[in-house]
Amino acid sequence: MKKLLQKLKIWYHGKHIPYTLQEMLDLQQRIYPDAHYRELPDRFEPPLFARIINSIGRFWLSHWKVLLPIIVGAIVALFIHFDSKSSGETQQKHDITIQKANVGR
Repeated sequence: MKKLLQKLKIWYHGKHIPYTLQEMLDLQQRIYPDAHYRELPDRFEPPLFARIINSIGRFWLSHWKVLLPIIVGAIVALFIHFDSKSSGETQQKHDITIQKANVGR
């Protein structure tokens, strides 16, 4: 399980993109102007599916207050629709059975 999680983390971070020498010098001057040497943060390019998952997660976190009632309302509406449809079909079958019984009299 631990190896699987490690592989998922590696996949999610994606391919490591090394800095060029010019980028290193420019970034160090902008980020750490007074320091002689500090290690720069790593750059990664995640795969497309990981970026999509990340975007959906960020969207959910910023809009969950709107999305949650919509989703719950849709589920309740579907439940009511299919529940009333099934009881209506049952009522129709019952009416047909009564009509057949009355025709035989």
